[in-house]
Amino acid sequence: MQAFANVIANVHSRNKTWSPDDAQSFVQMLVKENGLARLGDILAFKAVKSDSGRDASCLSFQTGYLPILEFLTSDLVLKSTIHKNINKLYGVVSNTCSKICDKITTCVGTMIAAKSWADPKTPSRTARGVVLFRTLTTLLLQLFARYKESRDQDQIVRLVNSLVAWFTTWSMDISSMTSTFQDSIASQNPRTKRLVIGQLREELDRLAEIVNRDLAQKEGKKQVPGPSQMALLHKQQARIAQLAVAYDPPGDLRTQGPRHDNDSSKISEIRIAPTHDELLSSSSPFLPVTLSDAPHHLPAHSMERHLDSQFRLLREELVAPIRSSIAVIFADLEEAKKSAAHSHHGRRTKLQQLFDNRGGAFKTSGIDSVFFHVYTGATFTYAAAEKRDLTVGIRIDTPPNGAARDKDVSKRLEYWRNNRRLECGSLVALVVVDSGSPKVFLGVVSSTSRDLADSARMNNQKVQLRMSFFDPEVELMALRRQAIQADNAYGFLVDNNIVYEATRPFLARLQTMEPADVPFARYLTDGSLAEIEVSLPKYATAPDFRFKLKCLAKNIEAHHVADMDVSQASAIQSARQQLLDHSTLDPSQVDAVVHSLTREVSLIQGYVSVWLHAQ
Repeated sequence: MQAFANVIANVHSRNKTWSPDDAQSFVQMLVKENGLARLGDILAFKAVKSDSGRDASCLSFQTGYLPILEFLTSDLVLKSTIHKNINKLYGVVSNTCSKICDKITTCVGTMIAAKSWADPKTPSRTARGVVLFRTLTTLLLQLFARYKESRDQDQIVRLVNSLVAWFTTWSMDISSMTSTFQDSIASQNPRTKRLVIGQLREELDRLAEIVNRDLAQKEGKKQVPGPSQMALLHKQQARIAQLAVAYDPPGDLRTQGPRHDNDSSKISEIRIAPTHDELLSSSSPFLPVTLSDAPHHLPAHSMERHLDSQFRLLREELVAPIRSSIAVIFADLEEAKKSAAHSHHGRRTKLQQLFDNRGGAFKTSGIDSVFFHVYTGATFTYAAAEKRDLTVGIRIDTPPNGAARDKDVSKRLEYWRNNRRLECGSLVALVVVDSGSPKVFLGVVSSTSRDLADSARMNNQKVQLRMSFFDPEVELMALRRQAIQADNAYGFLVDNNIVYEATRPFLARLQTMEPADVPFARYLTDGSLAEIEVSLPKYATAPDFRFKLKCLAKNIEAHHVADMDVSQASAIQSARQQLLDHSTLDPSQVDAVVHSLTREVSLIQGYVSVWLHAQ
C-alpha cells in the first residue's frame, strides 16, 4: 500500500518531470480497472498514523496519506480536460468521506498538539504546513463543487471548524518572533509569511462561509422578518416600511405556500424556462428590491443575496413577455368560450380573427400592451434524437405575409432566409387546446432559417420547424403521433421573439455559482466603496516584486524613474512625483496609472490622450 502511495505521491505540480499530457495518461489509467478500488482502499485504510515510524502495518500520514490527497488537488489533475475522470476520482472521495475526515482529524490534531509536522519516530518523514492546509482546503472545495450534499454532513462541518482552529494556532505561532512550531516557513522573512498566510486564510474563509451558510439554512437559523418586524425596525424610513408591508417571500417561506410549482427560495431549484403552472399563476412573481435595507430572505450585503437578486431580475426579463402573452391568449380563449355559450356569434375575438387568417400578429393597446405572433395549424411530424437533445417536428401554417405565401419559390426562400421570427434558439410556446382546455408547452427552436426556407420550397401553405421542448409530455405526444388538429382539439405556436439561448448561459451560471467563489465580492455587494479599504493587487505583494516604470520616462537615458514597491508608501509617492516630472503623462493620467498599479480594483474614466507602451 505504501508503494502504491509512493507512486501517486510523485504526481504533483512541483514535480516538473510530469507534463500535463503525462498526468492525463496516468489519471486515465488510474480510473480504469482496479485503480479506483485501490485508491478507495487507501483512503479508507484504518491504520493511518502521523507517528507510524517504521511500522510496516501502518500507513504514514505524512508520506503516504497526505500525498494521495495532494495528488487529488494538484493542477495536473484538476486542470485535466477530461472532466469525467476528475469526477470519478472525487466520487471515491465522496464515498470514503467519513473515513477521510476521521484520519485528518486524528493525525493533524496530533501534529498540531506536538507543534511539529514530522513523525517523532522517523523525523525524516515530515510535511509542510502550507502544503497541508492548501491541500485540505482545495480537496473540500472541490468536493463541495461536485457533491453539494456533502456540505452539511456533520463530520465535514466539524472538520472545517477544526481546520480553521488549527490554522489559527499554526499561523499565530509561525508569525511570532519566537516561533516554536517546527515548520520550514517559520524561518522565512515576515513579508513572505504574511503573503502565504493571507492566501491560505482567504481559502479557509471561503470554506467556512460555505459550510456555515448551509448549516444555518439547514437548522433554520435564518428567520424571515415579518411585515410588522420590518416596519418596527425601519419605522423612521417610510419607504422601507412600505416595502416591508408588501413583502411576500418566495417558495416555502411564503405564508400561503409557493405561488406555483417553480417558486422556490433557492434559485438553484428554479427552472430557467417557466412552467405551465408558473405562466398561469395569478400571483405576482417574487422580484427582490435591490436596496440593501429592503426586506429579503437572505442576509443583507451578502454575495448570496446579490446573486439571488441578479438571477430573479434577469430571469423576469426573459419570462415576463411570454407570461403576458399567454395571459392575453387565455383571456381571449375564455371570452370566446363565453360567447359560444351565449350564442353571440356576431363579434369574434382577436384570436379567432387570427385563426380565420391562418396566423398573424396579435396586438393589444394600453400601458400593458403586448405584441407577439401566432402560427396556426400546428401538427406534429416526427421526433428525432439529435446530437444534444430529442427534437420534435412541428408543421404550421405559413403566416399571412405576401412573400411567405407567394407562389414564386425564390420569393418564399428569400422571406424565410431573412425572417427574424422563429429564429434558432428562440423560446416559443406550443398551446394545445383540447376540449376547450388549453395547455402550454415551452420549447426552443432548433431549426435554422435555412431549414425553414427549405421546408417552404415545396409548399407555400405550410412550413416545418424542429423544437426541443422542456416537458417530456410533448415528446410522448409526438412519438405517439397524437393529433392536435381534430374536431375537439387544435394547436398553435406563440412567438415573442425571445432569444432564449442569449440569456440562458448567464442565468445557469448565476444558479450554479458558489457565492464564496465570486472574485472581488466585497466590492460588488451593496454599500459604498468609500467604506471599503481597497487592497493591493495580490501579485504585487510577492516578495521582491517591483514595478519597473522607466519605460514611461520621456527620455530613458536622461531621466530616471525608480522601480515602485507597492508595499512602501514612500516608494509610491516617489514614483508619482517622478512620473509627474519625467514622463509625458499629465497629473490625472499619473494618478490613473498609479491607482491601477496599487489597487486590486481600479475604475478609470476619461480619454487617455497618450500612448502607454510596455517596453
